Amino acid sequence: MDWKTHLWGGVPKAAQKTILRQYGELTSRTINYCISNRYLRHFPALRNRFAPCLSGLTEGTAQSAEVIGVKQAVASITLPGYFVKAARRPKGKRKLRAEFAGWKRFQEEGLSHLVTPRLQLLERPGGWLLLINLKLQHQPQERFLASMAELLPPLVRKARGKGRGLPATVRAGYEIVQEHAPSDMKQQLPSLKDLKRGFSAPYPLGLFHRDLHNGNVLLLEGRPLLSDLKSCLPNRVVDLDLIRVMAYHYPGTSRGSRALKAFEAERQGWSAPEVEAIAQLVTLPRELWAGAYFFHKLGRSLAPERGRSLLRQRLRASIRRRFIQQILQDGLRSPAVGL
Repeated sequence: MDWKTHLWGGVPKAAQKTILRQYGELTSRTINYCISNRYLRHFPALRNRFAPCLSGLTEGTAQSAEVIGVKQAVASITLPGYFVKAARRPKGKRKLRAEFAGWKRFQEEGLSHLVTPRLQLLERPGGWLLLINLKLQHQPQERFLASMAELLPPLVRKARGKGRGLPATVRAGYEIVQEHAPSDMKQQLPSLKDLKRGFSAPYPLGLFHRDLHNGNVLLLEGRPLLSDLKSCLPNRVVDLDLIRVMAYHYPGTSRGSRALKAFEAERQGWSAPEVEAIAQLVTLPRELWAGAYFFHKLGRSLAPERGRSLLRQRLRASIRRRFIQQILQDGLRSPAVGL
């Protein structure tokens, strides 16, 4: 028995992730506090541990480097004209390699104009891995949807017409709802026949960013560019990712999950002018947007895993059943979201 199995036992994967995420956030907040607190700056473990890996990059690197944060085993460091991410642990190195691989995908797909023109991945002494980028500016929050209208059409054109048939995640989500939801709720969601009809025509399938928000769009001389490229993956169902972006940023929706926001936006007919430019890129019939995304989200997050122990499968099934019933109740019975 390996140590991970011994440690977690029958704890479901979702609960493991929650525990580790909370521990990571606490560690990150502690480190960021120590870095930013002027009374703690004399501790060399926090201020000087990055100096060996940065030496020789540019003249005066060690003196001009400033550590602005540490998150998920990756340190963010600013230098004159550059932005550096540094990692020494395996988890952080995997993230940096995934970021560089995402940047390479854009180069190979002929979409280099959507990302930073320069990115370097360097192995450094002491086991450090550095990802060196140009120092870019953050864009204002109010310009996010306008930037999306500029960045997303090339991605959609590149992926157009490559998808065929009902996506596996949508089918899995539909089956989960059929198993757990009451009959009155099922009637408020698209039927399998409607879903198959909606996805019968070829739809965009390809490279897309699965975590688009204002923090992942940066400016270079006023031009918006995509960042956090480890979240850019191939074979994405682009229509569902576009619906996700619109639901999250749809004006006037309440705080909550993107699936519940999608139901609210559907109740308003997806008619907000702020998202119209993105809405025109979606090939799926508009009346299926909220339902299809809801099924996709359930199918991606809660579908049973193969190769798991019987105890773990039963625990997952119990948690999945309660979670699905709760989200169905919140999404379909709330007066503000009634369909």
